[in-house]
Parts: sequence; structure tokens; C-alpha cells
Amino acid sequence: MIDAWINAAWTLAIVAGALATWRILTSHRGHPVGWSFAVLTGALTGTALSDGYARRGLLDHPGSLPGASVAALLSTTLFVFGLVALGCICALTPTGRPVSLRWHRATQLMV
Repeated sequence: MIDAWINAAWTLAIVAGALATWRILTSHRGHPVGWSFAVLTGALTGTALSDGYARRGLLDHPGSLPGASVAALLSTTLFVFGLVALGCICALTPTGRPVSLRWHRATQLMV
């Protein structure tokens, strides 16, 4: 039952990210927040897919799927990219530029 809720939450996050990406980039093509949403959505999608593959290949049926350990590593790496994209969204919203020089330095450090 918990897995169904987790899957629903991941699906909702991916759909919401895709809609935000579409909305921002159709009206402002070069807006950094739109591209950050695109990276976030891609990272969430890749994390969900590779995590499912890794769980099946490493936990449910060990040794049944090739490259399951690589998928686990990819899942973790993509999740970190998603966190960085989320930080960029927070730092660059709403204008697409950091609010101050300190935020600019924090964003550069994060990336």
C-alpha cells in the first residue's frame, strides 16, 4: 500500500515538473527557471526508472537483470542532480537571476 502512494507521489512530481517546464519555456524560452525545471523533471524521471530497475534486479530477483548495480548508482546520481536543480529553482525564482551577490555565489557553489 505504501509503495502505491510513493509511486503516485513520484508520478505527480514528474507531471507537475513537466507542466511547469512547458508553461515557463513556451512563454520565456531562455528563462533559467524553466530550464531548471526541465533538469528537475528529467532527473526525477530518470531516478524513478533507474530506481525501479535497480530494486527489481538487486532486491526482488537478485542477478536477474544486467546492470542493476549501475542503475542503482545512476538513480543516486540523478537524485543529486534533481536536488541541485531544485536549489537553482529556489535561488532564481521569479526573475531568473539571484536576488543578491550572496545568492549568486551560493548558486554557483551549488552548481
